[in-house]
Amino acid sequence: MNQEEWNEFIDTVKSNVRPYAGYFSWLSNRDVEELGVVQTFHESLIHSGQTLFHSYQARGRGNDPPDCEARLCAGGRVGIEVTELVDGKAIAAARSGGAIPWEPYTEGQLFALVAERIAEKDKPKNVKGGRYDEYVLVVYCDDPRVLDYRLIEYVRRARFPRTTLIGRAFLLFSFSPWKGFCPCIELNLCGG
Repeated sequence: MNQEEWNEFIDTVKSNVRPYAGYFSWLSNRDVEELGVVQTFHESLIHSGQTLFHSYQARGRGNDPPDCEARLCAGGRVGIEVTELVDGKAIAAARSGGAIPWEPYTEGQLFALVAERIAEKDKPKNVKGGRYDEYVLVVYCDDPRVLDYRLIEYVRRARFPRTTLIGRAFLLFSFSPWKGFCPCIELNLCGG
């Protein structure tokens, strides 16, 4: 790759990353972003000693939900829906040069935001692509207001409402230099 090609590549990356909580963002192509999240989630599970699925692929606009599907390691199909946990007002402030809120969410705020994302994606009547043997939700997050050890431990212990479609849900964080990968935690969907 010559210098001109490299500069073009860097300009493409810069134009696709948000100025706030942009680790996972790929603004010009949502399918690329969602597939990247699933790839990162898969790698996170492997780093944690878990294998859940392989051979994942994006389903594409109009064929979702789920956003991706894969083969379960134990056999069968898994639908993988992804959704982002981020403060939209902070994104807008970062884009306009306004004041960005940096204080961590309270436990109650974070619980409500995560529960809202789960409820929004737990709609069996909207699912396309036939029957899935397992349905997984990945809530991905690079929002600094969530990346607080106390909050992460709170979410790890929290009990979110039972779901009808989603069998398992995970919160996937952006890259951790302390761990060397993007960690994830499984959310407890047993009801509170």
